[in-house]
Amino acid sequence: MDSQKRPASDAQRASGAKRQKFGTDGSKMSFAQKMMAKMGHVEGGGLGREGHGMLNPIEVKLRPQGAGVGAVKEKTPQAKVEARRAAEQRGEQFEDSSDEEKRARRRRKEAGRSSRSGHAMTDAPSRPRQKIRTAAEIEAEDGLAVPTVFKSIIDHTGAQPRLLTSNSSTIVLESSMLTPAESEAAKVSKAARRELEAFAAAWKDLQERKKYVDIQERQVHEMLDKQKTEELHLRELATAVDQIVASAPNRVTFDRQEAHESQIDALFSRLQQLSHDFADDVERYQLADVAVSVFRPLLTESLSDWNVFEDSPWILPYLNRLKLLLEPAVDHLARDSDTDRTSIPPQSQVSAYVALFYTLWLPRMRVAITNDWNVFDPAPLLSIMRSWDDVLPPKIRDTVVNQLVVQKLFSGLRSWKPGAVRVNDEASRDPQSWIFPWLEYIDNYHLDPRNTGGLFAEVRSKFRSAFDSWNPSRPFIHDLRIWREVKSLRHELNRDLELRMLPRLAQYLHDTFEVDPSDQDVTPIEKVLEWSPFVRPDKFCRILIDAFFPKWLNVLHLWLTSEPNYEEVGQWYTWWQQQLPERLNNVAAVATEWEKGLQMMNEAMSLGPERTKTHLSQPVPAATQQDRPSTSEPTRKPEDPKAALPEITTLKDDLEELCERDSLLMVATRKAHPETGLPIFRITASASGTGGILIYIKGDVTYAQDKRNKNIWDPLDIYADGLLARLAEMK
Repeated sequence: MDSQKRPASDAQRASGAKRQKFGTDGSKMSFAQKMMAKMGHVEGGGLGREGHGMLNPIEVKLRPQGAGVGAVKEKTPQAKVEARRAAEQRGEQFEDSSDEEKRARRRRKEAGRSSRSGHAMTDAPSRPRQKIRTAAEIEAEDGLAVPTVFKSIIDHTGAQPRLLTSNSSTIVLESSMLTPAESEAAKVSKAARRELEAFAAAWKDLQERKKYVDIQERQVHEMLDKQKTEELHLRELATAVDQIVASAPNRVTFDRQEAHESQIDALFSRLQQLSHDFADDVERYQLADVAVSVFRPLLTESLSDWNVFEDSPWILPYLNRLKLLLEPAVDHLARDSDTDRTSIPPQSQVSAYVALFYTLWLPRMRVAITNDWNVFDPAPLLSIMRSWDDVLPPKIRDTVVNQLVVQKLFSGLRSWKPGAVRVNDEASRDPQSWIFPWLEYIDNYHLDPRNTGGLFAEVRSKFRSAFDSWNPSRPFIHDLRIWREVKSLRHELNRDLELRMLPRLAQYLHDTFEVDPSDQDVTPIEKVLEWSPFVRPDKFCRILIDAFFPKWLNVLHLWLTSEPNYEEVGQWYTWWQQQLPERLNNVAAVATEWEKGLQMMNEAMSLGPERTKTHLSQPVPAATQQDRPSTSEPTRKPEDPKAALPEITTLKDDLEELCERDSLLMVATRKAHPETGLPIFRITASASGTGGILIYIKGDVTYAQDKRNKNIWDPLDIYADGLLARLAEMK
């Protein structure tokens, strides 16, 4: 066979290398044979340098359709022959994989056979050997008295019968010694032994049960003793409470007040003694309600003829003492007040102390505030609140302020207009004089101008209306200056001022201001400059650049082309610079406009009087400076008088400016809000434009999408320090 051919010798290899054109049979070699011959291969020899490689091509073995790798033996007979030949050339013994598998199966079979033979006796579960006890052992262990007839028993359970006595089981009986009668007796004795063991086990269970019953009995006795002690304790408590209730005065009038002061002092002494003797029971049995109940008739009598705004009830000092007495029991009131500070829960859910004020004191205050209190004079009601502040529960105080007082403040605000002419009636008083004193009591909800139903939202609305309808004859700068001192209002008022007031100031300056060196009227610009302290200089200067400097530069150009006195022009230039505050002159845009005027004056002096008339450059508006024409082509003045109006600053402009300041990206998402249809933007700190928050702008309010509930959009304060940057860094 070809597979059994041996490698060719070196001589044959050398001679084969010379015959590269013809094979061994004289036929012409193919291209592949020539290539193999050039590499030193001799026909009939193996592959490789030494000719020890494969002699025949690789044989193909097909697997059944659908079978994977390892389903059949992959090695063909030819591969086995080649592997055997290679092993013999290396001087090794060839082992086929099938031989290895056979030896492995043989080893596993022998190992299993040896393990079964070694564990044949141990695989079957062994029955536990029964323990045989003597009568003496049963009596000693279980405490059961064994009858004498059971003390001599013949045991047939072993290899040889044994006679069991009450002391031992060492007497061995030979089977030949037993008569038929004795054999029957042995059977009877075996049954008797089993019954004895059963009786012994039952006796032991009874002993354990007796111990358990004794423990239960002892526990029941202890519980009865405890209940008896508790009953005596409750009787003492009930007696003490009955004595307090019986000794409490029922009706106390001002005429009899001195006669009953000793009774009230004695009542407090008994209450203090009660809280001392039964300190552990104050919260358990709600003893604080006892003290409140005995004072309820006194408070009712005291408030029956109480004039709220004229005097204080005589019981107020005693209520202070009552509050101090009940301090441990009412500590939770301050904590509960943080959950809901604007409403009172049902009486069944509050303590007796809160219910006392809710049912007796609060109705009197509601009537007095609604009918008798003048909202423009807060002093009387503030005096009452301060005198009762130490004894009022937080919920009652918040109800009075945030429901009754705030409603009156709202009614007073409706008649107030910022900048309105003040008259002598109380309704025209500045609201800060009758609102600011209540700020320490008012809830934070009303102090946030972003809450549409809050008190400060109404104040902000008033200023918005004033901005929209402003005219110089009704200034309200004084009111604005005072209300900007409130921290929660400052940002909102500043934003409203920039969005609503600056365009009106620019329009007013454009329509009313004229530059006249001979008879200058500075009233319009003075009225405009009054608002400069409330706006950032860089934003306020847009008004001057667009409404003041174009007129001023045109007049300067006209003056310079009319054979002027340059000394007067210089003085006029300096005088106008002094009219603007220094903080505005320091702005780069304003300094640029002043520099334009100075350059125009220098150009006129260099051209001379005659050439200045025809060659002096026209002033270039700041908005078109980048498209400035040459000096030879004068720029025409815009025909539209409103063309020089300043660009209105919007909330989106502020938002983009804040994003640029904090190195954030504001990207349009090409999506719209489903309800308003307004465009949605993404603000993020990522350079890839992902993450951050989604916002949309409606009017002068920015709304941000809730991260947890995508359908909720909450108002966002973009001016809060660091808030926008923190939200933009969210994933």
